Amino acid sequence: MYQSKLIELLGVLSKKELNRLEEFLQSPFFNKNKTILLFFEYLKPFAPSFTSEKLSKQVVYEHIYKGMPYDDLRLRHLMSDLLKLVERFLVHHRLESSNTQKYRSLTATYNDFQLYRHAKDVLQGWQRWQNKRKEQHLNYYYDQYCLEEENSITNNPDHSRTSDFNLQKRVDQLNIFYIASQLQFACFIGNTINNFDTDFDLILLEDILKVVKERNLTEIPVIAIYYYAYHMIQDKEDEASFRSFTQLFQAHMEKFPYDDVQTFYIFAKNFCIENINAGNEQYYEDIFELYKSELDFFQKREDDKILTLGNFKNIVTVGLRLKLYDWVEQFIEEYKDQISTSNASDIIDYNLAQLYFYREQYDDAIDLLFGKKYDDPFYEIDARKLLIKIYFEQEEYLVMTNAMKTLRVYVHRNKKIAKIHKDANRNFINFLNEIVKLKTKPKHKTKNGKYEEKLTALKEKIKTDDFVAERKWLMEVLN
Repeated sequence: MYQSKLIELLGVLSKKELNRLEEFLQSPFFNKNKTILLFFEYLKPFAPSFTSEKLSKQVVYEHIYKGMPYDDLRLRHLMSDLLKLVERFLVHHRLESSNTQKYRSLTATYNDFQLYRHAKDVLQGWQRWQNKRKEQHLNYYYDQYCLEEENSITNNPDHSRTSDFNLQKRVDQLNIFYIASQLQFACFIGNTINNFDTDFDLILLEDILKVVKERNLTEIPVIAIYYYAYHMIQDKEDEASFRSFTQLFQAHMEKFPYDDVQTFYIFAKNFCIENINAGNEQYYEDIFELYKSELDFFQKREDDKILTLGNFKNIVTVGLRLKLYDWVEQFIEEYKDQISTSNASDIIDYNLAQLYFYREQYDDAIDLLFGKKYDDPFYEIDARKLLIKIYFEQEEYLVMTNAMKTLRVYVHRNKKIAKIHKDANRNFINFLNEIVKLKTKPKHKTKNGKYEEKLTALKEKIKTDDFVAERKWLMEVLN
């Protein structure tokens, strides 16, 4: 009983939803089996944990079928019947919460009954609701297509395609939805390929890109946003697309769901990160402004889910790179309570350790980092790199070398890390090893200028390699 699909499903329903479910089960239209209602009423008080000893199969069975010998098959059938009704309730609840589904179902029903006057009244209400919607994302255009589809049936009951008065409207709405959807998928695929070792094939994409350009469809915000996002994801040097994308999505954020806006920020930040990793440091300012804009957008809506562990660390890192030490210290203090993981104090300590490193308070940073372990592999890697950098600054080369060896093994074995991140961290280790060799073997300085040659060659390799973690710090060390 405890591990059943029924209990698992009931456990995720809110108190309000459980009350609505009870009303649903009380209705003879949906449920004519009173035993099922009795079963649910027994289970309901144990929500949401459903861990009471009174939920053992034998105890439940005795409550439902008083005095009768235990029949496991009968109880399992009862559980199955209740589960099906809960699923039916969820479908009904989802339909009730969707205006488009309600309008479309009612219009289609009136059309089936050939009550076209009634259907037209529903269509008018549907169109008024569409006109009031703030959103103009993908679903908006699909919903408008659905409206025009039902409108065509209502006003063209003989289904004659030759006299279909709004066929072009339907084609236009469906084209916008399809083109924007394909561009959205292309963005997701491009972003996935950049972060994971995966291949995809999206047919017609080249034709779609050509049509958007030739038909000037970038005048439609939902198409333009994904069009520029795609080009930006495909070409990390396409600054023009990056500027167009960030300007457009920030100007139209109110028209998109939260999840879409969050995705837009991820696309833009990833572009900045790729450029920063390639040595284009001017994007530090851009990504810093993106982080601040993102925080402001979601906080105005009292939504703190945007401040993930990764975002918290990245905001601190970018602020430190821009030498905004006081701002970073204030940010950590102001937002530390929004870190809601089991090791929140370790997360805060890591970010404070970063601040201490930039302020050259190395011993204070080591005190906060030493012996800590992180569930997030990127936190774990960055904490290890921070210790390595501190040991280098303190000229503790033996300790540093051992730390680099363990980091190399960790990066190699961790399957959650994408190839580009593995390569960037391996290059960090390799280049730092070469720097230490140059620094600790002065004999190279005395033979025909070989030291200078090696130093220049190493600088060029660090500068031009595609993926190098801590590139800026490595260059600063060499200079």
